[in-house]
Amino acid sequence: MLSTYDNFNKDSFIFIREHDKIIKKFNLNFIFLKNAKLPIIYLYKIIDELFKNNSKKIETIDIILLTLTSLAIISKENDEDIIILIDELTNKKMNSYISIVKRSLKTIRMISNMILKQDGVVINNIEQFIKYKFSIKILNLIYSYIFIFNVKIKDFSYWYKSDTINKNFKDMLKYIKINYI
Repeated sequence: MLSTYDNFNKDSFIFIREHDKIIKKFNLNFIFLKNAKLPIIYLYKIIDELFKNNSKKIETIDIILLTLTSLAIISKENDEDIIILIDELTNKKMNSYISIVKRSLKTIRMISNMILKQDGVVINNIEQFIKYKFSIKILNLIYSYIFIFNVKIKDFSYWYKSDTINKNFKDMLKYIKINYI
């Protein structure tokens, strides 16, 4: 588990560097990007780990593009910017992964809602969660669980649907609730 910003920064330098390049290259001004860099870097790490657990190695830049595109679609950001990102992913033959990343982000939001409900906090959208003061702690616990228990993206991406709440999902919630306190 990553417990300090220094460890996180060291382990995630490549995501931070590539994130900055992509934001600059595509001149992205998405609302969810403002004052939320660290939680977004955690999202990259989570998506990357989920793909790795599925034995699918995807380049760092593609993880970032997939995550940013999915966040932008969920957040209903500027269509022109989204189209540019989708075109970039299409050129790289990566656009087929957008839906699975979107579903994974929805699962993260659902998990955060279930955890934060005990504090009387309701998260209405992914941007609100990313900017919430305890989002990094929750994302760290989600990442840790995924890493420790080898959760695959194909499974994780369907956990947001209430009819697919299974034993693994319940185990993850227990793990996060125990460690969240």
